[in-house]
Amino acid sequence: MSDSPRSVVIISTHIALFERLVGDAGFSVAGAADLMVNGERLVELFDPSFVIYDSDLPGEQDTAAIARLRQAAPNARIVLVVSQNWALSDTGSLGVSAILGRDDLLELGPLLLDLETAAQTTDHFERRSGRDRRQVQDWTKIGWEYRTTTRRADDRRDEPVPT
Repeated sequence: MSDSPRSVVIISTHIALFERLVGDAGFSVAGAADLMVNGERLVELFDPSFVIYDSDLPGEQDTAAIARLRQAAPNARIVLVVSQNWALSDTGSLGVSAILGRDDLLELGPLLLDLETAAQTTDHFERRSGRDRRQVQDWTKIGWEYRTTTRRADDRRDEPVPT
């Protein structure tokens, strides 16, 4: 992580707005970029605690960008800012900590504070989805350790038959 546990990298075309919102919440802006390529480099350089990624960037608007950000700073919590016509989905499947709509930008500061509090209470964010999330139970091992007698018919032939 960076020297400041409250550092943020902003990747958006509306840098001044996000800098003000982040600064009002008490976080420091480590860097800001208006292109994804430059934002990736900033994330690699500063290893921030938070990355604010605006999905409305020119040229780059896919979820592969989130995977590259996650690779550049695996410990950073990513806040994805989306337009209102974008379908909100599971944050774990996207690899982000939170999704924020453009109409709710005033809630960015409290959201960052909530994510910071959650990170302090838990050591690890678990991001599992799909097949990784399913548990496979081995039913052959359930209850065998508690049985004292066998249940097979061959083993019961010596037992008296109830009348």
